[in-house]
Amino acid sequence: MVSQQPARAAKARIRFQSWEEFADFLQQEGNSRGLFVRAQLPPPIGTDLGVHFLLPDGSELLLSGRVVHTVNPLEAEALGEDPGMGVQFTHMSEEQAHELQRLMLRAMSMSSRPPAKTTRDELDPRLHEAASLLERSRFDAAERRVMELMRDGHSSVDAKVMLLTVQARRATSQFDFLLAIEKYRSIMIVDPTNDEANGRIEMLRREAAHSKELYERVFGAAPR
Repeated sequence: MVSQQPARAAKARIRFQSWEEFADFLQQEGNSRGLFVRAQLPPPIGTDLGVHFLLPDGSELLLSGRVVHTVNPLEAEALGEDPGMGVQFTHMSEEQAHELQRLMLRAMSMSSRPPAKTTRDELDPRLHEAASLLERSRFDAAERRVMELMRDGHSSVDAKVMLLTVQARRATSQFDFLLAIEKYRSIMIVDPTNDEANGRIEMLRREAAHSKELYERVFGAAPR
């Protein structure tokens, strides 16, 4: 598989020589929310770009994405990894979601491997819309999208984690650190390996303790 992304271009082309290669990519790197694209010159974080999958049968799939993290060649050498960029899908229409699902099933079939479990939640465009709204701090709109999903009977781990993440980030933005901690703890119950929850709980504990100390310094200790 070859993928290159010049810093000045808003495109990432990922060519697959075989369906087995595409199946490996989906299972190990790609998912419904984003992927890692190897590139010698990744563009800056925040860059919007089109992600082109060039498939073995000559067909293409184009998705919209945004660069959310980068690994330059020096960092990659130090970490023993490939240089490139993490790309988060910012929008996926219902038609594109169905096409991606079809391609996933075909890739697994052509490579003689069992298909990975894919829920309708993971392919529902509302989940991707919620992620995009969350990154722009539009918490209420993001929460409404996820609640629509759950009212329709979608209840995957992805949907539950997205709802709790929206609530946790909104609480953090309102300096309600204790509520944010509670929401991140709930995420840990649903998804124990969640990186954001793991990383922010201790930080929020420190922020809550600092806020309490500052309040007591100014207003005195609260009566017991």
